[in-house]
Amino acid sequence: MTKLKHILVAVDFSAASKVALDQAAAFARFDNAALDILYVWDLPVFVTEEEVSEKAGLPRSVIDSVSHFAHDALETFTTQARMGGIAIRNARALPGKPYRTIVEEAERGGYDLIVIGAHGRKKFARPLLGSVAELVVRHARCPVLVARPQPEAAAAGEEAR
Repeated sequence: MTKLKHILVAVDFSAASKVALDQAAAFARFDNAALDILYVWDLPVFVTEEEVSEKAGLPRSVIDSVSHFAHDALETFTTQARMGGIAIRNARALPGKPYRTIVEEAERGGYDLIVIGAHGRKKFARPLLGSVAELVVRHARCPVLVARPQPEAAAAGEEAR
């Protein structure tokens, strides 16, 4: 296996994200790799992409509010991880469509591995990955590790929301 130099952890602050970060940190310690966290925020569903443009006149306060929340949540998540002994080189919150932005950032940053959590609910006859995780797996050019929490941890994380 190739030595990992740069690992990107895509998070959404769920229990699955915590598991993904823990697993990525283990890989980073083993290979002395740099570990970066990425949170991609999207505007609420009721706001269309056309409304986001400056021409459409979406109040700047809506975008600023969502951006502010994203950065605050990322700061809290990152601080807790660092207090737990995880060495994080960089943490960013970016606007965009989550899977697309994760894949683009991984390519732009030359990452060797993407680690992402999946909520993986059982539907139909087989367990499914979360839609973002599945799309990242399908479109990323580098390897992707999908981390899933233990069932009791996932249930506790969902109840906390």
